[in-house]
Amino acid sequence: MLEFAWEYKKAIDELTKNAANKLRDFELTSTEWDMVRELATTLKPLKDATLLFSTGSPNLPYVIPVMDRIDTLFTEALRDTATGTVMRTAIQSAKKTLNKYYSHTDDVEIY
Repeated sequence: MLEFAWEYKKAIDELTKNAANKLRDFELTSTEWDMVRELATTLKPLKDATLLFSTGSPNLPYVIPVMDRIDTLFTEALRDTATGTVMRTAIQSAKKTLNKYYSHTDDVEIY
């Protein structure tokens, strides 16, 4: 949904700024649009992982690399000075949750 909103930003702006449509309360500021873009970019790897694991029963050899990639993307976002404060806080929380589940992989007997 965020990807769609970002892709159709111009159309959404035109629709909401037109007083005749009575949608002015839903018009986004440039700061809010920046947050939409940032959210869409940050959440895309999670969406992709969800779709990947929804196609069958995921097993450990597939899960670990995906978790590693998500952790790397989150770390890069935290290092990026352009990442906003709200997004930084959300990513830190997500990393904490990811690491909690990642630590459980040590308990799994593969063989």
